[in-house]
Amino acid sequence: MGLQSMKNTLITYIQKNRRQQISRFLKLLTSGRSRNLQLLRRITIITKFLLSYIKTVS
Repeated sequence: MGLQSMKNTLITYIQKNRRQQISRFLKLLTSGRSRNLQLLRRITIITKFLLSYIKTVS
């Protein structure tokens, strides 16, 4: 599996899951538990990292 196909797979995966992530994000915000907020921060950091990684690879 080449780097380009990996990148494409990752991009389609992120695009498919963006709606789910947004709804989860809203659920986490509305529930307002500290544990969920920590999880939310982790998800945000990971997403930012993935997006910046895709930009550097392309």
